Amino acid sequence: MNQQPVIFHNPLPHAMRSGLSLGLLFSANFLLSTSSSAFMQVLTYFVIALIALSAWRYVCRFRDTESEGTISFYRAFSYVFLLFFFAALISAAVKLVYLKYINTNYLVHMISATEEVMQQLNLGEMINDNPSWKSIVNPINFIMQSTMLDTLLGALLGLCYAPFVKRTESKH
Repeated sequence: MNQQPVIFHNPLPHAMRSGLSLGLLFSANFLLSTSSSAFMQVLTYFVIALIALSAWRYVCRFRDTESEGTISFYRAFSYVFLLFFFAALISAAVKLVYLKYINTNYLVHMISATEEVMQQLNLGEMINDNPSWKSIVNPINFIMQSTMLDTLLGALLGLCYAPFVKRTESKH
């Protein structure tokens, strides 16, 4: 039987489109986490599960539609990484608007709450010994750190998903 070579399409447009919807979930998760309501805080865990499920669905859909049913480990990993990278960029824009224009004191209150908890745990010396941890009060620093963390989590999730999504022969 004469097999047609598999044509691999550029994953960027697909990752950008899917990353947009994943970025909206990231943003919803951030906005829910800023609430003081216990129900909203619990709801963030469901959004995190939805993010992981959506990423799985997107990489499987990419494999089945764009890669004609086959995908390598590296390609699956890089697709999940790109998904989370684009989602982190969308989320960063929402965080910037929120921290600069909607709730400008959010980071200050977050640092104060963290200091109180550390004092209660008798870890106050750590606060005094390392004043640089307060640099997170700057919205740009906070956004850069959260963007890097979101992208790193995408890489870790990509490492977990890629062996299971990998397929060398098409099922069609």
